[in-house]
Amino acid sequence: MIYENDRNASLSISDLIDRPAQGALSWLTEHVLSPAYNSGVVTPFNALTNAVNFGSNRLAGTDALPKLELVVREKEARFASIEWVAEHASAGLAAVIPYVLAGKVAGSVLNQTSNALALDGRLARVVGSATTHVVVGAMTLDGLRDVQPGESRIGNMLSGATAFGMFIAGNRVLKDIRASYLTAGRFALGAAASASAQTVSDVVSIGALPDANRLLSAMTSGGFMFAALAPAQHYIGRAIDKAEAKVVGSTTLQSFAVEHNLGVTASGAPRSQVLDLFSKELPSMRVATRAGSVGKNTIALDNELLARLNSSSPVERDAARNETARYLGEQLAAKYRSRHGISEATLTNTGIEAAIRQGRLKILVSDKDGVERPLMPAPENIGNNAIDVHLGAEVVRVPKGAIPADLCATPPKELIARWPTEVMSDKGIVLQPGEFILGITTERIVLPSGPDPKWNGNLPLLGEINSKSSVARVGLPIHQTAPVLNNGTNNRITLEIVNVNPTPLTLYPGMKIGSIVFRPLSGYPEGSQQPSHFSGQSTPTGLKMEGK
Repeated sequence: MIYENDRNASLSISDLIDRPAQGALSWLTEHVLSPAYNSGVVTPFNALTNAVNFGSNRLAGTDALPKLELVVREKEARFASIEWVAEHASAGLAAVIPYVLAGKVAGSVLNQTSNALALDGRLARVVGSATTHVVVGAMTLDGLRDVQPGESRIGNMLSGATAFGMFIAGNRVLKDIRASYLTAGRFALGAAASASAQTVSDVVSIGALPDANRLLSAMTSGGFMFAALAPAQHYIGRAIDKAEAKVVGSTTLQSFAVEHNLGVTASGAPRSQVLDLFSKELPSMRVATRAGSVGKNTIALDNELLARLNSSSPVERDAARNETARYLGEQLAAKYRSRHGISEATLTNTGIEAAIRQGRLKILVSDKDGVERPLMPAPENIGNNAIDVHLGAEVVRVPKGAIPADLCATPPKELIARWPTEVMSDKGIVLQPGEFILGITTERIVLPSGPDPKWNGNLPLLGEINSKSSVARVGLPIHQTAPVLNNGTNNRITLEIVNVNPTPLTLYPGMKIGSIVFRPLSGYPEGSQQPSHFSGQSTPTGLKMEGK
């Protein structure tokens, strides 16, 4: 372990009494700063130097970096004295940062490897695990550092794996104890882990058990280091993740989920079961933190959603977290399907939300000024695999006594153009048995053809509209063999409504009238896409475009 340090000393407490100011500074330098410098700067820097020089020697036959010198003292501190404790405490605490950095570097390399090899499932979970990152980082750092008397590289590597593996396993148990006891518990756990690590190192390196002095030195330094490790991993790790996000424009999925609390709601319920599942299957995925930062293994979020995640409103922020968790879950699932050649099926509720976020599906509703604005349907309007649509106020009644039409001589669009449009009042209209009208949804449905980079490889959609079950059961079908919303649709949807109930039925503007399911196409439409006669319709006749 790199907190091992020279235990020689030249000052004692008596020096502090005889020369208070100078003695205190010298004592601090001798028993605190020097051991910390050796452990926190010299040893990890030389480990890095060993790695760099190993490569440069094979490429150019020379060392690329010089090593730093350890601070060496002549006189050994008395065992268990204040000086002895100060040296081991400062050495242990100073070793925290190198180990945290080593774990972060190891995690980055392992995640890149996982992405390059397209790993998923159990192997991806092992490679992407924070435990793996920390243990591999410790093994690498201990294996690269200079070997001291009584050590070997393989012994050092096994020592690091033992200490950090034991501590991480034990720390999962400590998380349930009272906060006031947590630091003491971690100190004791770290001391035990370090004693085991020292034993492994000595048995492997020299074939003998460590003596009491060597064992207690490791326990003291290790206790202090591991007591500070977990908080350091949290705060230093977050600082590194934030810096990486600003420089690179993306961060790991795990870091993003932790920063924005995407795991569970305040009640403890998961924000997205899909995210829970696929974040374990593809743990090395990244999330873009600024526009344009996209890649094969990076999920992009739009700026509006990123801004809402940092909203000053707790309600808005929590809603954005739910939406983001669902969106990320769907994108992870899509990447998983892509890796395995699995096609999308009918979109679920979270799939619909993700499609809206991506722009594969747009739903617009007019505001009080008549301006159409995009919206995310309210939760009560999104079923397990469909969205609800509502009846608009405009309807078309076929005039009584209309002259019979010959559809060969009179094209349907000309016939429809003769029928007048009326606007329902809040009292609604009564539909007599057998009576047929044209209605229209309040929602405009837009299904872009694509492709679009924001879709992350997902496919364009088509829709299918049907009556709500409750409406159908009273004898009110809303379409007559024309349920499909083709890809490229950009309309309020005309409804062909007929009352097949033997009694009159009253319809009201704004009532739930139907639901739409969405399915992906098998690929992106190619060639010229001619708009239909009813493209862009905003009235039940669907002929607005022709009047332009």
